[in-house]
Amino acid sequence: MGVKQQQKRGRAGFSSGLRWLAIMSTAVLLAVIITHEPARPPHSERRHGRRLISAGSAAGAAAGATSDEAASWAAATANGAAEAAGGRTAAAAFGSGGTTLQAGGGGATGARFASRDECVTAATAGPIPVHGRVQKAGPLPMHLLDGPNTTQRHRAYFAWRDFGTQEERTQEWMVDGKLMRVGSPPPLFPYCRILVNHAYRTMYLKAPKTGSTSLLTLMGTCTGNAATDKPTCFKPLEVMASEEEYQRMYGSYFVFAVVRNPWARAVSSYRMLSRYLRHGCKELVGGWNRVCTDANLLPLVHNQHPLCTISKQQGEGFAMHHLIPQAPCLVTATGDWAADYVVRTENLAEDMKEVWQEMNAHRLPGTPELDVESLLGQLTNVNKVHVACRGIPRNATATAAWRNSRALALPCRRRRTLGDKPRVVHLEAPESYCAIQMYYQGQHSLCFDALAAYYQDDVRLFGLPTCR
Repeated sequence: MGVKQQQKRGRAGFSSGLRWLAIMSTAVLLAVIITHEPARPPHSERRHGRRLISAGSAAGAAAGATSDEAASWAAATANGAAEAAGGRTAAAAFGSGGTTLQAGGGGATGARFASRDECVTAATAGPIPVHGRVQKAGPLPMHLLDGPNTTQRHRAYFAWRDFGTQEERTQEWMVDGKLMRVGSPPPLFPYCRILVNHAYRTMYLKAPKTGSTSLLTLMGTCTGNAATDKPTCFKPLEVMASEEEYQRMYGSYFVFAVVRNPWARAVSSYRMLSRYLRHGCKELVGGWNRVCTDANLLPLVHNQHPLCTISKQQGEGFAMHHLIPQAPCLVTATGDWAADYVVRTENLAEDMKEVWQEMNAHRLPGTPELDVESLLGQLTNVNKVHVACRGIPRNATATAAWRNSRALALPCRRRRTLGDKPRVVHLEAPESYCAIQMYYQGQHSLCFDALAAYYQDDVRLFGLPTCR
C-alpha cells in the first residue's frame, strides 16, 4: 500500500472517530439535560403542593379562591352584563355526583339502554350532552393563570412525578366489575389558559385537543403587529394587578369554552402522542389497554426514557398537557361553569355560529362586524378524519347493521401515500379502529371504566353517562 493511500485511510479513520465521538457526546448531554431532576423537596413542601391542587378534583384545582374573590365577583356581576336566562347550570352535572345511566335502566337524562355496549357507544361516540348557553357562576380563579403561581404548580407536579407514592399517582376504581388501581391525574399542569380579544370583549377558555389549533388558525393569534394581526385575533390573558378589575372584566365579557368528549379525546391523544415516540420504544408503551389504565404512561415514558423522545418540543410536557382533564380550567372555585357558552368540538361549526353572533353583540363601537357565514365556511375541515375506513355504508340503517357485524372488530388501515419510506422511525399505535366505541368494547372493555376514573370530573361536568 502506498504512502498516499495510507494517509488517506488514516484521515478517513480519524474523521470517522470524530463523528462517533460527537454523536456519543451529544447523546450523553441530551440525556443529562432531559433527565435532570430537581432536588427532593421537603416533606412539608410536598404536602403543600398536594393541597394546592388536588389530583383528580376540579374543585380542588380551583382551591385557594378566597371569600374576597367571591365577594368581588358578586359585585362585578351586579354591574356587568346580565346572564342568559334559561341556561343550564353546571351544578346539576358537576356537583350532583354525575349522571349515571345503567344498561337497561333509566338515568338522570331518562335514556334507556338494552346493554352496556349500547350505553358505552352512546357515552363515547357522541358529543357531550351539556352545550350551548350555560349559567356563568363566576370567574376561573385568577391564581390558576400563568403567572406568579406557575412555579409553585410546576414544583407540585415534579414532586408528584418524582416522589409521588402509588396512592398519589393511582386510585382504586371498579373496572369491569373488579376493583383495581388505575391512573389518577397529576396536580394541574402547568396552568390554565384564557385567551382574550378586547375589541370583541370576548374570552376563550382554551384546552388542548379540542379544535383550538383550527380555531386560532382561523381567528388568528395576536403578535402585537397591528398591520398583520387580524381583528379577530386572541392573545393570552395575563394575571392582572387587581382582583377587582379581573372580576369586573370577567363579568362583562362574553366567555366561551370549547370542550370534547373525554373518551374520544383520550383516543385522539393516544394516536397522536404515540407518533412522538421512537418505534424502538413500543414495548414500553405496550398498547391501548396499558395506556388507558394509566393515562400518565406516555408522559412518563418521555421522562424516564429520554432517548425515546423524537423531539423535545413534543416530549413529556406536551404529552401531559394533551392528556390532563379539561374540567379544572373550566370551572369556578365552587366547581360551577366559568363560561357563558359551551362549544362542542364534534359540532364546532354549529356551535361557533352563535359564539360569533355573541362576539358581534359584545364588540366595542367601531369594531368591524364578523361575517359569520364566511367564517363558518372555513371550518369545514376541522374534524377531518386521518384514518381511512373501508366498506362503511353511508345510510344510517346500514351503518347500524355494520357496527354490529364482525367487520367492527377489524382495525382500519392507515392510508399510504406515494413516497412513504419503508423504514418507520416513529411509533404507530397498533390499534387504529374506525369507530371510537371500538376502543372501549370487547378486549378493551376495561378502558371505559379506567378512563371514567381518570376523567371523572369531566364526566360529571359534561353530564355524561357512566354505564354502571
